[in-house]
Amino acid sequence: MILLSLMAQSSFNLSTGLIWKLIAIILISISLLSLKKTNVSTKCVLALAMVLAGYLIPVVDGWPISLTLTLGIIKVALWLMGGGLAIKGLVEINANPKLTAGKSSGWSAIVISIVLLLLFGRGFILGFQRGFNSTQLHLLEQKDSYEFEDFNLMINLPEDFLNRDPKKLSPEPSIIFFASKKNSSLGILVMAEKLGVEYEVDYPEAAQTIAQKMEKSTQGKVRMISDPKLVNTAQFPGIQFKFINEIPKKPYIGTNWIVFSNGYVYQCRVTGLKEIESEVLEASKTLIEGLSHLDKLKEYSDPNPTFDE
Repeated sequence: MILLSLMAQSSFNLSTGLIWKLIAIILISISLLSLKKTNVSTKCVLALAMVLAGYLIPVVDGWPISLTLTLGIIKVALWLMGGGLAIKGLVEINANPKLTAGKSSGWSAIVISIVLLLLFGRGFILGFQRGFNSTQLHLLEQKDSYEFEDFNLMINLPEDFLNRDPKKLSPEPSIIFFASKKNSSLGILVMAEKLGVEYEVDYPEAAQTIAQKMEKSTQGKVRMISDPKLVNTAQFPGIQFKFINEIPKKPYIGTNWIVFSNGYVYQCRVTGLKEIESEVLEASKTLIEGLSHLDKLKEYSDPNPTFDE
């Protein structure tokens, strides 16, 4: 029974999943071959085959929701029907003395189906909670503009974006603002640091440094796909580059804009699925144009400035 439980739990472990699936295929083959015997409970054997077949059905992250939902329903249906058929088979064995084989298959089918259903239910609940958290929780007060006196910055949020708690995203102190668009993959991140007016920024070098750190921190999944270019706004002349996050099956595209002004350095990062690249660029433009100093004359001075993206 311990082996059967471990086999069910391993469905959540990709490194061992293929091994268990191979074992499941072998068990199905052995079970079906045993149907040739006249003393075997057909119901118990088919029940085990159904449960294992349900285990073998793949559900891959990134597949269309409709397909994932359909496959999930089929998996659950096979486990329920397999468990029910196994119970009927065991009852049949007890009532018919001629059936002397298949009891182990029946009990195995019941145990495996129960374990898999419990694990599937647990995964469903956790997934629902994560989805609920991402859409409902960590929301902060919603306003048209947000002021950050410590960094002499005001942010005018693009339409239909929700202000969220940036500390839930990352404990990094330089991240002061995080927002996501309703019913979209679009996300906004604003970072700010105090450097000092004494500090001179080499924009191309800064952009390259930021891109290299992004690539290193993601093991090469994030990389720059455009040369840094100057982007002027009414408030700030900054430099911007595009990058891509090569997540399997659903790559993200993004822009990173950086500006040094009055002793402060600001970064604005906008990301979204690659298929909505035009929306990412539009949101980036709107966000950058909506930035301004709270006090245009206020400067931050630091005799020992440092720069760390």
